Formats: sequence, structure tokens, C-alpha cells
Amino acid sequence: MLIIGSWGGGKALYRNQSSAVVLGSLIPITLNLLYTFQFLPWLRKDFTPIGFALSGFAFFVGVHRFGLLRITPIAHRLVLRDIASGVLVIDLEDNIIDCNEATEVILQVSHPRIIGTPWRENREIRQFLEGVPLRERYNFETTLFQSDGKELSLEVWVCPIQEQTGKTVGTIVTIHDITERVRLSEQWRTALVELEERNERVQDLQLTLMRQDKLATMGQLTAGMLHDLNNPLTFLQSGFLAMSRYLSELLPLVPPEALEEAERQEIEEERRIILRDFEQGFSRIRESLQSLLRLSRPLPDQEPEEADLNELIEATLELAAPALRGKLNVQKEYDRPLPRILCFPGEISNVILNLLLNALHAVEEVYRAGGAYPGSLRIETCATDRGVIRCSFRDSGPGIARELREKVFEPFFTTKETGKGTGLGLSIARDVVTRRHGGALYIEYIEPGEATTFVMELPRAAL
Repeated sequence: MLIIGSWGGGKALYRNQSSAVVLGSLIPITLNLLYTFQFLPWLRKDFTPIGFALSGFAFFVGVHRFGLLRITPIAHRLVLRDIASGVLVIDLEDNIIDCNEATEVILQVSHPRIIGTPWRENREIRQFLEGVPLRERYNFETTLFQSDGKELSLEVWVCPIQEQTGKTVGTIVTIHDITERVRLSEQWRTALVELEERNERVQDLQLTLMRQDKLATMGQLTAGMLHDLNNPLTFLQSGFLAMSRYLSELLPLVPPEALEEAERQEIEEERRIILRDFEQGFSRIRESLQSLLRLSRPLPDQEPEEADLNELIEATLELAAPALRGKLNVQKEYDRPLPRILCFPGEISNVILNLLLNALHAVEEVYRAGGAYPGSLRIETCATDRGVIRCSFRDSGPGIARELREKVFEPFFTTKETGKGTGLGLSIARDVVTRRHGGALYIEYIEPGEATTFVMELPRAAL
């Protein structure tokens, strides 16, 4: 039954093998039946011995012409039919003598076309077997491109076929399609890299939050200290004014013979100059304290208030002056009078400070690349017909590529060296301007290589 099944449903080679076996078996039986039952009246002699001779010839043809005894038995297809891996059998002359259905699917070859042909004549097989030692155990991974352009990842195992005597009679090549496994492995590696990156970001965020917590604590302490400094500052200013007033009152009491009029006028002029300088100094200290208080003032329970954006910029420039001095020349073009905005002054001052420091870092980058100090920063303010107050900051730095215009506002994105920035400054600044104030913060693009222009737009206060 196996032989008949192989003849009816097998490949051409197996049908030839089965035909040789069936023919060799039926010849002597047929001749013996014809002689015994006299189906042919003219057949008076028993040709059964001749039938056995013809049967032997049929077996001889099956052995030498169709490799009946050198390859897998006829029943092999019942075993290999459902194997997902491809199986390719090659003899010592490098001819392909067998393959299963999976091989045809993977290599996109036709069984009748390749059986009995050298494997080097087949392009698909030559792709991965060229240069592979077929007389020893060997395994490797390779890539195969099918005729439709599809790329397959294959794992190939080469195993010599040996007789009981140890003589090698051929080679079995097993082909495993590992495309899906490779794809999942790549996804796993990519996911692992992303996980490591996210883990680093989480660690950076933890450090940032720790720093922010410390800064928040320091800010609260600083706010208290700044508030406490107002009292002694007021005391000093009052004391100095009183002393100056007493001096002006004592001066007329000096006898004329003890102090000439010219000396008296000179002392009075010096007193006025000293008084003016001290008043300017006290005023500058008070303004600096107010700017620091505005930046460090806690947000809970704080109500928005009307403010002049020009004044906020000036106060922040005053605060940042020590850092900018000698590195950045600030050119100001203010629209005056500028309509007021309704805002949280401390938050907007923080945004302005962030933009100033970004401009400073851009100029420092140019300097490290061989440029010279000072760089330039142009600040412009104006009222638009859209009911918003527009403020632009244009620096002389190297510029930001067009494709990075939005990325710079993403959390943790930074172009600075490791340890030089957290990538949170612009993200927080945009959140403050857009979410807290209903405004906009964006980069105005001009041309590649041009300086960066940050634009902040804030709604004007109701008239």
C-alpha cells in the first residue's frame, strides 16, 4: 500500500521508483498466472523463470537509475510532509536527490526541476550554500532574498549522511526559517535599548527632582532672608538720610571764621553727591531684592496681576547682568507705551531668565568653536493687532535646525553636553506661557544657519 500510495501521490522520482518495484514484482506473478490458468491458448510453456529474470532487471534499473537504495525510503514523505523546516538531500556528486515541500516554499523552487541537478545550478540554493563545507557538520545563519524581494532570515544545518561503515554517502541540509525569531529579537533589543534610555531618564529626573526640591527649599529660605533684609535696608537708608540731614543742619552752625564760604559750598556739594550716590545704591539694592522676591515668591494662593512686560525684562536683565557681562551685548527695542499684561510676574520673569541664559549658552557655544566675545542679543517688544503682546529674543548663536524647532520644547531634550543641562528649561517655560497664561512660546524660523529667534506672546490685560 505504501508503494501504491507513493506512486499515486508522490513526486516524479518516487513514481519511477515505485514503478520499478511494482513492475519487478508483477512480471513473474503475471507470467505464472497466464501459464497456470491458460488465459493465452498459445502460451504452452512456463515463462516464470524468465519473469524472475525480468524482475531482477527492473530492480537493477530502480537501483542504478533512480537511486532506490541510496536515498530515503518511499515512506519518508509521510514523515517529512508536515515538517516546517526545509530538508535538502545532496549526493556525493553535489546533485540534489530529494527535498520536501517546506524547501520548495522557502526557496521558491520546483521539486521536479531541481531533482537530479547540481545544486550550484540553482540560484536560490547557491545563495546560501556557496562556500559551505558539505562534508562536515556545520551550522550558520544567513539571509535569503526571494524572487518577490522578500527577505528571509535562515538558520542552516549541514550534516553528512554516513553508512554503518562510516563512509559518507551524501549530505542532509536542514533549513529553518527564523525570520520571525530574528524580528522579535530585534524588537527585544530595541525595547531593551529604549528601556535603558528611559531608565537613564528616570534617574536623571530623580536627580533633577532632588535638585529642584533643594532649590525649592533654598528658594523659600532665600525669600524669607530677602524679606528680612528689607527691614535693615530701610533702617540703614533712614539712618543715612537722618545723618545727612543733621550734617546739613550742623554746617550753618560752624562759625564763618572757622570755615571759608568756598570750603562750605564744597562740603555741601560733596554731601549732595554722596547722598545721591547712596540713594541710587539703596534703590538698586531694593530693586534687586524685589526682583529676587518676585522670582522666589511661592505660587500657591498667588493671584495674577497687571504688569509691564518691559519692566519685567529690565528687572530680569538687572538680575542676570553679572552672568551676561562681557559675553553678551543686549540691544533693546521696546514699544512704549506698551499695554500691560495680566500675569504671574515671578513666572514670566523666570521664563525671561531662561531665554536669556539660553542665548548666553548659544554664544558660549560659538566661542568654544573659535568665535569671539561678546555675542549679541536683540530683545524687541510690541503690541499686535491680535490682542497679544509680542516679545522676541534673537541671539547670535549657531542657530537651531528646523527639524529641532519643536523637539527643544520636549521634556529632557537637550543639545548640551551630558551634565550641562536637564532638558527641562524650555519645556517648563512653554508650559508656563501656554497653560498658565494662555500665550505662546515658539521658535521663529528664518533660514538655515541663521540665528535663533524665540518668540513669546502673552494676552494683554483687559482695558
